[in-house]
Formats: sequence, structure tokens, C-alpha cells
Amino acid sequence: MKNPESVKHGLLSSRRSMPSVPAPIHRAAAYHFEYGELYLFHRHSACCPACGSLWGIFDKRVNGRIYLETSSPNLRDFRKWHLLPQGYRYCRRASRRELRDYIASLVYSECRTAEKTPH
Repeated sequence: MKNPESVKHGLLSSRRSMPSVPAPIHRAAAYHFEYGELYLFHRHSACCPACGSLWGIFDKRVNGRIYLETSSPNLRDFRKWHLLPQGYRYCRRASRRELRDYIASLVYSECRTAEKTPH
């Protein structure tokens, strides 16, 4: 049961009224990206759901092409320093929670790779 005082003073808010992720950007080709920021790219869905999107850290744009510092389709397998693959039409900036998950997964992947590399 809700506390009447908290409802009266507006201390409880509906989770539905607070978006969990930023609004999507519908035209990735025209979007102004910020260097070093994490974005989610999707081929078909304008909302760019976390599952099924390509997660990528923006590096630069050359001749209209987007270059990523790192990217992952599943937070397990990572690519470094590459062009955004063709066909990604939608994008949005990642939420803080998604950024945390991406960086933690990237660090874990780097540690696994370092353990496999002979010194």
C-alpha cells in the first residue's frame, strides 16, 4: 500500500512516466555524434532496443561514414577500430546503465584476451 504522505507530496512516480532509455534518433546518417560516447544502432527498429542492436563507441566521421572505436552486438564479442557496417538506419545514445554494462563487458573481454595471450 502506498504511503498517503508520499503520494500527496509527489514522492512516488510512475516508472512508465520516466523513460528508461533516451529517445531514438531516426536518421543515424544525419545525427551529430559526440566523440567517445556509446550509441546503439539498429537496422529496423527506431527504438533501438538493447537486445538486437549494435553497441558502439563513436570515434569519427570521414566522408559521411561513421567509424567506431569499439563495438559489440552481444556484449561478449568486440571489434575495434572499424566502420559502422552498412544498413544501420537508426541510432540512439546509450543510457548511463547501458554505458556501465558495456564498459564492464569490454573490460572483462580485454582481461580474458590478455589471459590467453602468451607473454
